[in-house]
Amino acid sequence: MRWQILIFFLLVWEFRPIVSAICTLYPAGSLFQEQFHTYSSNGLLDVRLIFQRDITDDGNVEYCFLTQDGVRSPVLHVNPGDELRITLTNAVSGGGAPATNMHFHGFHVSPASGQDEVVVTQVQPDGGVFTYSIAVPATHFPGVYWYHTHVHMAAEESVLGGASGMIVVEGLEATVPDLAGMPVRTLTLRDNLVPGLEEMHDTRGPSWDLSVNFVPVPYPDYPPVRAVLPPSAVELWRVVNACADSLLDLQLQYDGVPQDVRLVAMDGAPGTNAALQSILLPNGARAEFVVRGPDLSVRTARLVTLPIDAGPVGDRNPLRPLLSLIPTHGAAP
Repeated sequence: MRWQILIFFLLVWEFRPIVSAICTLYPAGSLFQEQFHTYSSNGLLDVRLIFQRDITDDGNVEYCFLTQDGVRSPVLHVNPGDELRITLTNAVSGGGAPATNMHFHGFHVSPASGQDEVVVTQVQPDGGVFTYSIAVPATHFPGVYWYHTHVHMAAEESVLGGASGMIVVEGLEATVPDLAGMPVRTLTLRDNLVPGLEEMHDTRGPSWDLSVNFVPVPYPDYPPVRAVLPPSAVELWRVVNACADSLLDLQLQYDGVPQDVRLVAMDGAPGTNAALQSILLPNGARAEFVVRGPDLSVRTARLVTLPIDAGPVGDRNPLRPLLSLIPTHGAAP
């Protein structure tokens, strides 16, 4: 009997929700935080994610998907033909605790229950558990996709709060061979409430603040996230507009001059290879492009999102910086 009790407690410990983890953002102006990456092995990526909620000092409600180790929103790497298995626990509790689920945005997979179905599947709060088992087709396009909550009538709040993450289907190098071995930088761009401003009635600032990998770029000063890289470094940037509401128009500027970037894939469709000076990303869009970083003669190098006029009743999307690129000898690529 003792060994049965011991096994019971070991199982409870193994599958416990992390109730003390938090979803709050990093401090504004922080260094760029590369995301945590997890990879499939022997045809399977098996992850456990916990849906959690946190209320900040200024009243914002933040949501996140956490691993058992407390890592937020890991980047999930799979190969065509793999199985993606996600055990999702809803650890949110208390008043107004929402149900949750997961949508795999852009995936060419079955809408059946247990795969990419969002109408019926709802993981209830206070410890509800559901397992997704997704068969990634062997013919699936490589590129960037993303996962996020998709409970109807509750999705906006939780996506604004940060409940989203990137997925990479491997194999883009087969289409664009020069990407092999190239350093990769991943950016998940999210939006969230602007403290103190009402969504549609205060025209002093943007409708929504933005963040880069959970580092905020808040109104009114917009301190950019600081990214250190070797001078003239060539990198592949994988970017997701994981915003619930904000439109983005990305441009790389060196001393105020727009720079060309080479677009190698858009929304999981490889092969464009176009030189562009801006990339428009509506909500949910993904882009993969090659960047040549600034050399030491450049005084100010920034990734910005250009202003977008959404009309008299649309959201306000002003010009604002996202990243400040700092060329430094000895920086890791």
